[in-house]
Amino acid sequence: MSLKSISTKRTAALIFAGAALSVPAPAVFPDNPTNDYKAVGMIGNVTGKTFKQNGCGVAIAPTWVVGVAHVGGNVFVEEKTVYPIIKKITIKLKDGESPDLALYQLAKPVPYQAEFLNRPLKTAEIKNGAEISIVGYGNTATLRGDGKGWDPAKGSEGVRRVATNRIDLAEEDRYNIGTAASPKWKTSDAIAYDLDKPGDDSFSSLGGGATSKEGGMGAKDSGGGWFINDNGKPKLVAVGASVGLLKGAMTSPYRYGGIGFGVYLWSYRDWIGKTAGLK
Repeated sequence: MSLKSISTKRTAALIFAGAALSVPAPAVFPDNPTNDYKAVGMIGNVTGKTFKQNGCGVAIAPTWVVGVAHVGGNVFVEEKTVYPIIKKITIKLKDGESPDLALYQLAKPVPYQAEFLNRPLKTAEIKNGAEISIVGYGNTATLRGDGKGWDPAKGSEGVRRVATNRIDLAEEDRYNIGTAASPKWKTSDAIAYDLDKPGDDSFSSLGGGATSKEGGMGAKDSGGGWFINDNGKPKLVAVGASVGLLKGAMTSPYRYGGIGFGVYLWSYRDWIGKTAGLK
C-alpha cells in the first residue's frame, strides 16, 4: 500500500522548513528523559576529543542506521558509545525529487536495534489519530508565558527524550535542504502531527486533541525515531524530518498548531531492505 492510498484527515497548504537547517527550533519537548528506545542515537562529528551533534538516527540492524539525508556526520552514538560511520547512502531517483532519507553503514555493530512496523498504516490509524512516540536528543523547550506554545531551552541537547502526539495527516512533505541560490529539493512520503494545547482544541491545526505527554520535535531531532504501539510493542514507523506551520496562522511552528513531519518508512521499505541487506 502506498501513502497515496491512505485516506488523510485534512489537506492543508503548508510551508515547511528542514528541522535541522533553517528554522530556529527546540527539540523533543516537553522535558521527559527516557531510558527506553535505546536504538535511537545521535549522528554528528568527532574532531579530536570533541563531539558535535548534527541530528539523530535509528539503528535498524547491527551495522545500519536509518535517518534523513540532510543530516551527516562521521559517527553514530548509541548509549554513549561511539560507532564510526563508514558510508552514507541516499536514494537517487531517475525521475522526480528524492526523499529526505538516508542509511548509514557503521564500522562495528551496535547492541540495540529498533523493530520496523512490518505493515502499512491502517486507514483507521490515520483517521482516528493513532498515538506515536517521538524520540530524539536535541534541545528541549519550556512553556511560553502567554500560554500559546513553547520556547527553546538552549544548551539542553544530548539527552534522549520522548514526547507523544497523534498521526493527524498523511501527505507528501517537500522542502529545500540546500540554499536559495543552490536549491536541493526533497519530497518525501510523510506522516504529520500538530501541537495541540491540552484542554483547548481551538489552537489545533489538524485536529486530534492533545495526548498525555503532548509535544514535538525540532532542531537536532531530524532523523529521530517515531514509534507506534503495535500489539504492545513500539515499532518504528517514521524518522523525524521537518517542521512547519499553516500559512498566516502563526509565527512559529513551536507554538500550538505547529506541525511536524516524519518520513514514512513503509513507502521506502524495498530500498531500505535491499541496501541494508535486511530480510
